[in-house]
Amino acid sequence: MQQVYWPCTSAARCLTRWLRNYSTLSSSVVFSQSDVNKFADLSGDHNPIHIDTSSTSRYGKPIVHGVLMLGHLSGVIATTYPNAVIHSMNVKFENYLHVNEEMLVKISKEKLRGVILQLDFSGIADTRQIFSGSVDVALPKNMARAVRSSLPDSPNLKIS
Repeated sequence: MQQVYWPCTSAARCLTRWLRNYSTLSSSVVFSQSDVNKFADLSGDHNPIHIDTSSTSRYGKPIVHGVLMLGHLSGVIATTYPNAVIHSMNVKFENYLHVNEEMLVKISKEKLRGVILQLDFSGIADTRQIFSGSVDVALPKNMARAVRSSLPDSPNLKIS
């Protein structure tokens, strides 16, 4: 699996910088057949749509497990918000992703409620929307304070 994370050394500094300067966080990923096979072994999901490499499969070639794609999203969130916890997630899978196909994951700020930061996200491959949804992330109190302190410079963030 090839992945690119937004670099960050200090959680509060990283979060404050992102809130002040960016409206969207992006990360690209390509899942290999080996990644999919390892996930199939780990999860027990050996559905042929994920592991059948013959051209006679329904999709022409194997497709990536949806939960594996969400694992990448979780990794981006964990890297951007160290010590934060995913509280809840709503996702709609709209299309499939082939093995060895690049997907761009985009995450944007939506609103802050107490220590819960709501983020919207999407996964796109070529021009196809793979998935979309929202995730509530419980931030450590020091990170929530950093979010609040950066609000004057963050017009895209709604607070309630």
